[in-house]
Amino acid sequence: DYAVFPAQEAKAVMDSDRKVMESRQVKTYEETVSTVNGIVTYLATKGPVFDANGKVTGLFGISRDITERKKAIEALSESEANLKKGERIAKIGYWRLDLEKNIYYPSDGTARIYGLDKRTFNQKEVAKLRLPEYISILDKAFSELIGEGKPFDVEYKFRRFNDGEIIAVHSVAEYNKEMNSIFGIIQDITARVKAEKTIKESEAKYRSLFEQASDAICIIDS
Repeated sequence: DYAVFPAQEAKAVMDSDRKVMESRQVKTYEETVSTVNGIVTYLATKGPVFDANGKVTGLFGISRDITERKKAIEALSESEANLKKGERIAKIGYWRLDLEKNIYYPSDGTARIYGLDKRTFNQKEVAKLRLPEYISILDKAFSELIGEGKPFDVEYKFRRFNDGEIIAVHSVAEYNKEMNSIFGIIQDITARVKAEKTIKESEAKYRSLFEQASDAICIIDS
């Protein structure tokens, strides 16, 4: 091993070999080493060799290069981590509704928006969270999406499951006829809706002051 790998890596390989022999059992594990082709990861299966008296006399091993597979898994994990981070920052999420089972499958972002901590929930559970004034709007939107292929693009409010806070969201979705399922995107727009309400109230207040004022009002832009 010292003739093939750098000293530290060779020692690690030999230590692993010794542990396998001492355990007297076949073991499978990963080994990462430096080669002329760069860093390579092997999935190694090794086991002790016994003589007629049951004494360990050596070691057998089979190693398979899994470098590319490991890189692909790491890239996928990084992509998933970035997606979750993006959902959290942008307050968005995605969801899939299985119409055969009436089960929602939310992303972490969607579950966070709804205040749910489980990976699936029944359609009835979601319906109970909607504010009454939006129930017919959503029912109509879903019906038109599935039955007529009309775009599902709705803003509505619901009462968040974990703390009861009123949340405003914007959701768009597509219907997959072959899978009989709906895939959608949802975004928390509560802050925007509150800001718009504040602006409208402010405009209404000043409009009322202007309309009721008996004296002339002059605004000077400095």
